[in-house]
Amino acid sequence: MQAGAGRTGPASVRQARLRLAAEAGAPGEVEIDPDTLELRCSPRALDILQMTAPPAGRSWLQLVHPGDQAAVELAVGLGLLGRETRRIRLIAGASRPRHLVLRLAVAEENGAGRLPGLLSIAEAADDGAQAQDRVKTVLAIVRVLARRTRENTPDLDAYASHLDGRLAALARVHGALGRRPAGADLEELVREELLQHQAEDVEGVSIGGPPMRLSGSAAEYLALALHELAVNAMKFGALTVPGARLSVTWTRLEAADGPALRFCWREEGVPILATNPRRTGFGRQLLEQGLPYQLGARTRFSFEPGGLCFDLEFSPTDAEADA
Repeated sequence: MQAGAGRTGPASVRQARLRLAAEAGAPGEVEIDPDTLELRCSPRALDILQMTAPPAGRSWLQLVHPGDQAAVELAVGLGLLGRETRRIRLIAGASRPRHLVLRLAVAEENGAGRLPGLLSIAEAADDGAQAQDRVKTVLAIVRVLARRTRENTPDLDAYASHLDGRLAALARVHGALGRRPAGADLEELVREELLQHQAEDVEGVSIGGPPMRLSGSAAEYLALALHELAVNAMKFGALTVPGARLSVTWTRLEAADGPALRFCWREEGVPILATNPRRTGFGRQLLEQGLPYQLGARTRFSFEPGGLCFDLEFSPTDAEADA
């Protein structure tokens, strides 16, 4: 590999590259820095990319095929690149766009070392129908949910329960998107999630905000966030403590780059057991890491004297206010 491409790794890494090469045809070697996401390329990989130098920093992510973008962004945000996401479609070349495939070897569990991979030209332009790409994205999300639920759940019964709840939340938002192709109604998403916990219309729970539709990944990830917040409130927070209160509100903001959404989840009257839990589960990782990366959101997760508070603000292209 050229300067900056790194040296060949240990025997296990070389064997991984050989296995990938059998699938990739005439590939070029690449390596991804797990910390900076910098892509390092061999001369052959640069030829395939039709570039004279590797993409700067993490800019190679801009080459990801639209059908793979959501899954790759989620994997990057949760640190699962090379674990759950190992085959990535790219489109490179300004004058004559070329469809490529990046195959990654299995990442080490501890995340140490560079992530080796092979880049090859796809046999055919694999655009696929938009519906097929959405299915692939959803399946990728399901795989991530299954893995992270397993990593954070001690026994099989609890694993099945947690995973079922998360998949049900994903199914509900896709049902809402199916009923309203222009976008799922945010209030409907909130009420449906609380309804699952018999808390949609009970004393101490208030819901309010202007009409707002969310489509695509914005609806999916906000629905998953709502599920994690509601489950936590049922176990430890305002939905299980007598006399506690829960407020779920949102506002539409007008910003220079377009409309923005500010979403607030506030619990009051809840005794705080631990302000800094020793273990961070999937739910908190999604709220603090997944949403900022996936939606470009600003989030704040905190344990206040009266209970949990979560603030979300982002400016998605697929957030629209109803007329």
